[in-house]
Amino acid sequence: MAKGISVHVGVSKVRAVGIDVTDLKGCEKDAEAMYAIARDRGFVSDGLLLNEDAIFDRVTGAIRDAAGKLEDGDIFLFTFSGHGTRRGAEDITETDLKDESIVLHDHILIDNVFRRSLWPLFKQGVRIVMVSDSCHSGTVFMTPSFMALAGPLTGTHASRPLSPQSRQIPSSDGDEVVSTGGPLMRTISDSSARRHFSLAEDFYKDLRKKLPTGLAPEIKASLLLLAPCEDDEQTPDGEPHGVFTQALLDVLNDDGSSNYNELIKGIRERLLDRPQHPVLATAGHPPQFVEQGAFSI
Repeated sequence: MAKGISVHVGVSKVRAVGIDVTDLKGCEKDAEAMYAIARDRGFVSDGLLLNEDAIFDRVTGAIRDAAGKLEDGDIFLFTFSGHGTRRGAEDITETDLKDESIVLHDHILIDNVFRRSLWPLFKQGVRIVMVSDSCHSGTVFMTPSFMALAGPLTGTHASRPLSPQSRQIPSSDGDEVVSTGGPLMRTISDSSARRHFSLAEDFYKDLRKKLPTGLAPEIKASLLLLAPCEDDEQTPDGEPHGVFTQALLDVLNDDGSSNYNELIKGIRERLLDRPQHPVLATAGHPPQFVEQGAFSI
């Protein structure tokens, strides 16, 4: 009988060196809500990691632990709610030349760590579902180059213009896009990211040394990503939940048996008036579980 393990991370308060960012409001509640969904659907949670508990070693350790326990046919659910960031990539296999990353309490977790170090740990036939309510998240857990190697990207959206109330402009400290008004966005400035990577240089040098070099290692698991926006877009915080998580919860409340295609369709319908494009993407061997019940084992 298949089993499910889940890990849920919520970081409203970032205290990583060099990062100066306003605390968010909805991230803990987002993580708690996703934890409740997983628990009610039979997952065993290996972690509800909030703020001070959501440090790099604990988050990556929880994922590694799950990888060691899951077998063919099992499922791993990883959810993140917090700030996201995007910066120039050092990895030449990044086809978009950018690292899309999530911001933990103490460090930034770069997409290369997921695809080179963590996802290859999971066995053939394991399903991985990722939900990231953060900015710049369209490929945060699986880079475009990985998707080209491991399987096709699925999921589409209709293009639409920015609303006048939500129009965005370049920030004063780089090429990052910031909102001119409205709710707080779940992103950090380019200057904060640069300062952090400079001040924590030794940590990231050591991390890069531990990552496999060359082509990314084979990922045998099947992956599915739900994200609130594409890589060059942002998503708003909210209270008690982030805008994307609230839409997801509303769809599940209306129809708890939705499959992933129905779920993303419902989310997109609820966010039509916002300047973001929610993402459903799959990759892996094979990436064929979008028609299964959302968050079902």
